[in-house]
Amino acid sequence: MENTAENKEFLHPAKNTAELSSHLLKLPRLLLFLAGNAFVAYSYQGFVSANDFVSGGTYGLSGILTHFLTFIPFPLAVLMFNIPCMIWAWKELDRRFVIMTTIALLLQVFFLNIFQDVVIYNKDQLLAAIFAGVFVGLGDGLVLRSGSGSSGTHLVAMILHQKLGISVSSVTTSVNGIIILLSSGIFGIEKALYTLILIFASGQTLNAILDGISRKRTAFIVTTKGQEVGAALMAELHRGVTLLPAIGLYSQTHTSLLLCTTNMLEVGKLKSLVLAVDPAAFITFYTTSDISGHFHKHNLIVDKDEEDKHPAAKPQAPPPKPEKPDVPDIDLI
Repeated sequence: MENTAENKEFLHPAKNTAELSSHLLKLPRLLLFLAGNAFVAYSYQGFVSANDFVSGGTYGLSGILTHFLTFIPFPLAVLMFNIPCMIWAWKELDRRFVIMTTIALLLQVFFLNIFQDVVIYNKDQLLAAIFAGVFVGLGDGLVLRSGSGSSGTHLVAMILHQKLGISVSSVTTSVNGIIILLSSGIFGIEKALYTLILIFASGQTLNAILDGISRKRTAFIVTTKGQEVGAALMAELHRGVTLLPAIGLYSQTHTSLLLCTTNMLEVGKLKSLVLAVDPAAFITFYTTSDISGHFHKHNLIVDKDEEDKHPAAKPQAPPPKPEKPDVPDIDLI
């Protein structure tokens, strides 16, 4: 039997398994990408279009255009406003990101046609504006979480930030401010106020998805059972733990100070693990907005891409038991 390259690959199941695992790890991100774009279109048609609201970004500009040029389908108008953004971004930004954003927009146009006659709620205008913003922001957040942009406005904002140093939020706020002013002149002040509520709700939801639940929590744990607590956290949470010798100034008791960074969803489990080993442990949590170094990605939504930046790292082994210092360190309590 001839030993071809194909046969050689067959003889290395570990390599094939690793490649399969790599593809499977990308599957949740793909599903997130598809679900996010579908949800954006579904929310727009079911809330924004059903209540004759104006949305933010290129969707809002498209809504204003189709108000005057009724023969232009709304999905086509969305493409018309986004194509120039894509062309500009292709020259200035990472092309993989631009390609992903282009695919996202094509999917949104497809789903806009699919959900064209969907009406989720169109009774109370205030409730409709609030939930329109929440649903659209949720869809945008899912798309951004998948590693793609969700509109041409994001690309323009990134380009201006790169070239002129203008913050992304300033660009998007300016674009949305122009849309609100235009809608007040075209549709009246009431519709403009509903547009403002929609855009605000969308922005708050988007921020909560991108930053709120993804911010890490760093636990400071003061305990007399540092080795045992640290071993439990590493075994059950698979998180690295740093142990520092400490002393309580009031009681002059030698203790240990443990530092452990985790995501928001694991805070409760961390508390339970610590208190199960040492019921007298003192625990405080601090919000950690940025991490440099390896951080295990246990949750696709919450942990973003920390592990992607530092692949193939293993959980840290328990640190060696420190010798008792001649001069005790100062504790935080």
